[in-house]
This record gives sequence, structure tokens and C-alpha cells, in this order.
Amino acid sequence: MTTHDTGIPVLSLADFDGRKGDFSDRLGEAWREFGFVGITDHGIDQQVIDDAYDAFREFFALPEETKLQYHHPGKGGARGYTGFGVEHAKGREVPDLKEFWHVGRELEPENNPHPDILLPNVWPEEVPNFRERALAVYNALESVGASLTRTRVGDGYVADRLRDEGVVFGGEPSGAWIWPEETLCPDGPLAACRLAALVARRGPLAELAREIETYPIRRENVETEAKEDVMERVRELVAGRYDDVATLDGVRVDRENGWFLVRASGTQPLIRVTAEARDPEEADAVLEEALGVVSDAGA
Repeated sequence: MTTHDTGIPVLSLADFDGRKGDFSDRLGEAWREFGFVGITDHGIDQQVIDDAYDAFREFFALPEETKLQYHHPGKGGARGYTGFGVEHAKGREVPDLKEFWHVGRELEPENNPHPDILLPNVWPEEVPNFRERALAVYNALESVGASLTRTRVGDGYVADRLRDEGVVFGGEPSGAWIWPEETLCPDGPLAACRLAALVARRGPLAELAREIETYPIRRENVETEAKEDVMERVRELVAGRYDDVATLDGVRVDRENGWFLVRASGTQPLIRVTAEARDPEEADAVLEEALGVVSDAGA
């Protein structure tokens, strides 16, 4: 843990692995001791942050009587505006010399489990696009801290991992989607309901999909009657050629320009090769590189 020149603790999100541990302990300590904490290495686009700061600067520059229209007494500052001298630090009589605006998660009334606590947001009409700019950084923050965990191929292995603390969703490209708070089995009707609820809440699926960056992926099968021997040789070859190798299920190699996975089929006399990169040409090159490894291994 480092400290800002104001004395506020600063933590790096790169130290957070998605589980309770040292990072969580230091975060809790900072909140208990100071009430504030700075987070670095969060990955949020700087333009999103700058746009949000601009929106709040525009609001705080408004006349006091205008800002007070968005203060809701008795709500504890849970949404909207709170002015100078309203809050006090715990155990102190001197009022805080700050003003702030509180934004929360946007929830439809029928999806709000605690409407008495999770209040509707308040949006000032005087600042153009305030809602959009504020929610952009809030939505980005929601994804911060999410991490990816891998399992062997098969929804049974996915379900086993979903029993672990902090794992909230699992799936495979085959369409086996699992939400452990509901069931540990793939459930098509549940997936359809979740998707419909998402569209109802956030808009057309095509528009949502456009927000997700995708990369070209290539797949090819290599026939062999000796897939176990070939895979053993593949493991030996990549261990000598590459630095970033994982053998959880088959052999995965991460390269600067992409990655490839070589694994034996569980049901057929095949070696399955998958490659992904940032553009089609690189994806083709990574696939050829992986196929070369399989060929050198005797397939």
C-alpha cells in the first residue's frame, strides 16, 4: 500500500485476484482508518473519467439555490446533492467542508430488491448529458474487479468451479450458461429469460453487442489415432519453445499477438486446435504456428 500526498492510502487493483485476501484486508483497513482510498491500475478509459469529472464540475459551478433543488433531506445523501456542512466525520462535531453528488445503480422497480435503500437516481436538468456521463463511469466501475477463471472443457467442470466463493457465472462457447445462484446446471429457458431481461433493461441486443470488442478465432481438427502420444510430444515441444504455457486442459500458449490451444478430443481420434488474435491475418498466423507444433509432434 502506498499513500497519496494527502495521506490517503492508494491500492493497485492489479494486486486483486478476485478472492478475499491481502488486497481486501488492506482495502478494509483504509476505509476504517481514513474513510477514503485511491485505486490505480483499474483499466477504466481515461476519457470516461474525464467526461464524468467535466459533468460534475459543471454541476458544482451552478448557483447554490439550483443545486439545493436536488438535495433530499432525510435520505442520508444516498442520491443527488449534499452541500457543504451537512455531513460530519464519525465522532466529530465539526461539519465536513465538502459537497458531493451520489449516483447509484439504475434499477427497474420490479428488479429492485430493496427500494427503501436503493433509491432512484436524481438527474440535474441544467447540465447536458449529465446522466450519460455519470453512468458511464459508474458502469465502468461495475466491471472493475471482475476476473476470468478457466476450467477444463465440459459443463461439469464449469459447475464444479462455480461452487467456489466469488464465482458468479460460468459458460462455454457451446451455449452452456450457468448462474450458480439459480442452478449449477445449464438452463436454456433461464438463459433466455436473463437475455430478455437484459434487453428490456438496456436496449436492443444488437446495440449492446456492438459495445463488446471481438477478435477473430480460428479452429481446425487434425486426425490421429495416437492423440495421447501426440499431446505428450506437444507438451514437450511447447515447454522448450514458449514461456507462457498452461496445461489445465490440453496445452495453451499465450503469445504477444494472440494465443492458441491444442487439446485432444474426448470423443474422437482428433487433435483440436484453436487460435485467436486481434486481426484476421494474425489469427491465421497463430493457427499456422499451432498446426506446425502439432505436425512436429507427429500428427
